[in-house]
Amino acid sequence: MRSHLHTIEIIYFKDCPNYLKSKSQIEVVFNKLNLQFNVKMIEIVDSLQLPDNFYGSPTILINGVEVLSCYNKQYDELLINHAISCRIYPCENGIGCPSEEMIKCALNPT
Repeated sequence: MRSHLHTIEIIYFKDCPNYLKSKSQIEVVFNKLNLQFNVKMIEIVDSLQLPDNFYGSPTILINGVEVLSCYNKQYDELLINHAISCRIYPCENGIGCPSEEMIKCALNPT
């Protein structure tokens, strides 16, 4: 039986200090859960051509689900930022990338 291949999109700009940490965090969680995944790195190179689903760097989509919005619906109002800016994920430990809980939420959105 073949398991589902999850699609992860990380939308970032190259000077972002957190996109590689976010990628590593996601890989740790997916490997811990023994899930198959494919990471698509999408670099923003032109601030005049931002994708509609870019909310700061890094924006992370798992199977099309935006990680922060899934975790806490109060952050939906923050999803209007379509600018070259850093995105800090609010976590208990203060890291600049999504927590394990945020990643798991995007795997099972309600």
